[in-house]
Amino acid sequence: MFKRTALNIIIVIVLSATTACTKNVPDPDTGLPAFDNGFFIVNEGNYTWGNGSLDYFSYDSLYVYPGVFNKIARKVLGDVAMRLSRHENLLYIVVNNSGKIEVLDLEKKEHHATINGLVSPRDIKIISHNRAIVSSLYSDSLALVDLDASLVRDYINIGKSSECILLNDENIFVSNWSEENTVTVLSRSDLTLVKSIETAPEPSEMVSDNNGRVWVICSGGYLNQAYPELVAIDPVTLEISKRLTFGKKEDSPSELVINSAGDTLYYVNGGIFRMSCNADELPADPWQPADGRTFYRLGFEAQMNAIIATDALDYVQKGYFYIYTRDGREQGKYRAGIIPGKIEN
Repeated sequence: MFKRTALNIIIVIVLSATTACTKNVPDPDTGLPAFDNGFFIVNEGNYTWGNGSLDYFSYDSLYVYPGVFNKIARKVLGDVAMRLSRHENLLYIVVNNSGKIEVLDLEKKEHHATINGLVSPRDIKIISHNRAIVSSLYSDSLALVDLDASLVRDYINIGKSSECILLNDENIFVSNWSEENTVTVLSRSDLTLVKSIETAPEPSEMVSDNNGRVWVICSGGYLNQAYPELVAIDPVTLEISKRLTFGKKEDSPSELVINSAGDTLYYVNGGIFRMSCNADELPADPWQPADGRTFYRLGFEAQMNAIIATDALDYVQKGYFYIYTRDGREQGKYRAGIIPGKIEN
């Protein structure tokens, strides 16, 4: 089912020689690997169809284990599985249109909890050993979740919808994507509002570079009402320190990931583009041309220092994901679920 090229075979040999981890062979009782040498990929599924799913890719076997959540939890994941967050042995899966977060215990390979009562959740970030905040597409508040009890305990009203969440040492950055053009900054110590930073329309994904700057990708608006931008926010002054504007309003940049060194950015705009964090201009040519593919989500896989790019095809049938080395070599193409999205180690 999955092709193994000569390069794949070389990768297996190299991994065997350079890692001392236990082979990720399936457990005879569960048919699942150990989840210690690879990454999870969440498949959004079709809107209202309730066919979101979770896969796991093993570097040991170069095999995709499909439907991991269904096998562990013995139930379906839900409608539009958006993002993942791993905290110790627990994996939190945000299921947007089902209004919940599903939690798996990866060590015990069992369903841990379901966090219900969420309004169109989009992202989750763990802010302490027992607390997390969850963003919302349709609510003007962030949900504050008690992880021990798996319950929503409180809300943080920010007066607008929220998308992605980024943590740094002192602050929490929240992109206000839907019909907005701001990034909300909260104090990490007491969760109070620090500032609202104006950006181009529809800010979404955010990353921090090795200088602490917060980079934000902005689409320019669903109707192309403004030029898309990639902006950098100074972590001390909380002002925009760099603003890189795309050449056309019709450009549609999305996704934003950074390498482990914190000095190189990757984003999608048809193809996949790569740029130095010190660049003063956006790159003219793609790092990976689309070539008929529908690049949808990006992830940086720190264990192998690789870029993971998903291809949603026609957003109906099962898609693919690609693994690229940092110098742009394709290490493999693998089948995933319907609308393959975010990854998590």
